[in-house]
Amino acid sequence: MLHTSLEAFINQHIPENQTFNIDGKTYNKKDIEWMDIKEKIKDYLPIIFQIQFQLTNTKEYQKILKVRDIRNDLIHLKTQLSINKTYYEQLFSTLLHANTDEFTDAVFVFMNKFKPNYLTEENKSI
Repeated sequence: MLHTSLEAFINQHIPENQTFNIDGKTYNKKDIEWMDIKEKIKDYLPIIFQIQFQLTNTKEYQKILKVRDIRNDLIHLKTQLSINKTYYEQLFSTLLHANTDEFTDAVFVFMNKFKPNYLTEENKSI
């Protein structure tokens, strides 16, 4: 879900009918929407927002890449075997032990970096 939220957030900020020159190649909205999220953050967003998130927020950027990796592993499950443990078990273990609050916090910081106050926290007392 976090990955999908990130994709939607980035994609909604891609202007229609505009092309972008990235590393000597020309891209339009449709091209950029199909880019990997890492490419979007490193190559596309700095053009639009003049913010290099991967440099200014290294910790959060690494968490976002971890979210991407987990998402990719879930979507593209493989039946690779390692010593006494299947890839599925490794992925399940990763999911069980993941600190999801850190991932959520990284996405929160990311979105608010590009659109201040886009997300806000509510104080809830139990």
